Amino acid sequence: MPTGDPARQPAQPKAEPAGQRDQVRRDSGPDGSETPRSATGLRGALSGSLTASEGSRPPDSMRPAPASAQRPGPGQQGQQRYPQQNLQQPPSQQRQQHQPPQQQWPQQGASGPGSRPQPPAANRPPANWAPQDRPSQQSMGVPPRISSGTISSTVGGGSMTQNEPAATTGDQETVALTRPPTALSGDLSPRSSGTVFESAEPPAAASGGEPPEDPPSAPKAAKPPRKRRGLLIGALAVVVVVALGATAVFTIEPVGRVFGIGPSAVPTEPAPDPIDPDFALIPVDHVSAGPTEAGLASALQPSVTAAEVGTLHAVIVDPGTGQSLWGNEADVPATPASTTKILTSAAALLTFPADHTFTTTVVAGPTPGSVILVGGGDPSLTAVPEGTDTLYASNPARISDLAAQVRENAGDIAITEVLVDASRYTGQAIADGWDASDAPSSYGGFIEPLMLDGGRSDPLNDLSQRVGDPALEAGNALAAELGATSVSAVDEAGSPADGEVLGEISSLPLVDLIEAMMLLSDNVAAEMLAREVAIERGAEPSFAGGAASIIEVLGENGFDISQLELSDASGLSNQNLITPNLLGDVLSLAAHPADESDTAVSQQLRPMLTGLAVAGASGKLTDRYPAGASAGRGWVRAKTGSLTAVNGLAGVVTDRDGKLMAFALLSSGTNATVARPALDEVTSALRECGCR
Repeated sequence: MPTGDPARQPAQPKAEPAGQRDQVRRDSGPDGSETPRSATGLRGALSGSLTASEGSRPPDSMRPAPASAQRPGPGQQGQQRYPQQNLQQPPSQQRQQHQPPQQQWPQQGASGPGSRPQPPAANRPPANWAPQDRPSQQSMGVPPRISSGTISSTVGGGSMTQNEPAATTGDQETVALTRPPTALSGDLSPRSSGTVFESAEPPAAASGGEPPEDPPSAPKAAKPPRKRRGLLIGALAVVVVVALGATAVFTIEPVGRVFGIGPSAVPTEPAPDPIDPDFALIPVDHVSAGPTEAGLASALQPSVTAAEVGTLHAVIVDPGTGQSLWGNEADVPATPASTTKILTSAAALLTFPADHTFTTTVVAGPTPGSVILVGGGDPSLTAVPEGTDTLYASNPARISDLAAQVRENAGDIAITEVLVDASRYTGQAIADGWDASDAPSSYGGFIEPLMLDGGRSDPLNDLSQRVGDPALEAGNALAAELGATSVSAVDEAGSPADGEVLGEISSLPLVDLIEAMMLLSDNVAAEMLAREVAIERGAEPSFAGGAASIIEVLGENGFDISQLELSDASGLSNQNLITPNLLGDVLSLAAHPADESDTAVSQQLRPMLTGLAVAGASGKLTDRYPAGASAGRGWVRAKTGSLTAVNGLAGVVTDRDGKLMAFALLSSGTNATVARPALDEVTSALRECGCR
């Protein structure tokens, strides 16, 4: 039971003596007192054996009020009312048990059988008094009210008392009931139809006085109340009509179906077995003839000649055959921007196994209690807590795991100093063709072999500012895990070659790093991959060494590199030049069908395709190809590229006939605001094209 405001507590039932519980029902009167009601009178009413005015019931204005609601006579407002009465106890006990203390009134007038206590003469209204602003009760056909009376009912010879013992005649008994001051003579019982009140002696006044009452009047025969049978029949008719209407409404579709009513709600056949979908990748059609050059030219004419496209270098290739289907200055080099990452990914996949990883190591330092954190080229190393996904993956290498190994292997030696070794990479801080503001920035940073989350200041925000000294930031994170108080960089000699390994942790597999690098268009990660390719090939791990290594790897695998010029691996340099034909060839081989004509190069390049963003859904294409307005949405997969007045889009798309095509579009001369939607229109036209 809740506690709190007493006014909000539910009322507790009063305990009644066992002998009275079935005899008296108490209701609250207007003043809060209780009014006894005769249980015998109720049973008589329900049995239908009452002897007077059978089958009628008085209107509310004629019903006697309960004893606790007796109204004082005119001029006596606010005076004490009659006490409550117990119908089954002698008057003396009733007064002792139920009568509350009250002001004693001097008795007025004579008393005796059939008479009642009277209020002072000055307060009594004349005998013929009636309100002047409404018709009299007699003129309305209402019997005059009485002050007290008897109730007659057939109770089988039983007895019931009220103020005086009941007079029994045959199988009828008369029970004296004290009436409220405004009751009418001959009125009917409020609970029993056909019961007539007759005059009876009121209870004796308390010593010293009595409360004021209405003047007594002689009992008169009650007029039968108006019949309510017609009203009852009308009410029943309304109920039947409403029920029929509701049934009709709820059995009409679809209302009946919603509420589970009507014939359609009951299944007539057993429910079908649940569908167990069999998911499968359906290969594209690489056998049937694809679009023709003339068909493509006609379909692409409106979009490729739009002013927003600017100067366009483009090619469309059939991956099944490797043949060019359509081109526009496809053999002329153009600035590729970030589409350069397609070539970087290809070089890495052609250099390392797909599951290759890069290792970050901790070795013992030059003094007891010191350790050296050695960078191994993992851009996805992180210090975020376990269970938190990063921009690169859900399970990257974590500094906390590395620190746990160090604590275990260091034994009782407390680690007090962390040194960082970033000597794996060399060369200049920024590449040729970069602007001084490109590093550090929200899209570029200094390239070191040791960093956390690609050098981002906020590991979970792709566009957060890159830090100025990524290797030291990683050292600080390890020191925090180990409780070390000193962090510094080692000298140029690097870490001791024979230092004891206290811990090491591997990066994500290469294919996962490439996918994240492509989807995020991560310039820092791309440059790190190029340096790892250079190290693997024995070249200098720098901007120049990485770019040269990419060109060499592509040339060794049969690609035309005669016009390829690279200053970096990310495409941030404005000095890079690539032909659309080279991009188209790389993508075409990656998307080549896995059939008998498949080559080892195609198999090695194929993981690159997962790094192509899906139009309107992922990567840098998430906010492009608007829903309902672009046919390429969900069908185009591509790598984007943007520099000042340079925009590129290169990837694959499936046309309406199920034919897969690779494309490379390099635009210049317009800004990204207009050029990007224009390039999206070109690829959407490819999607809509049968073009035969």
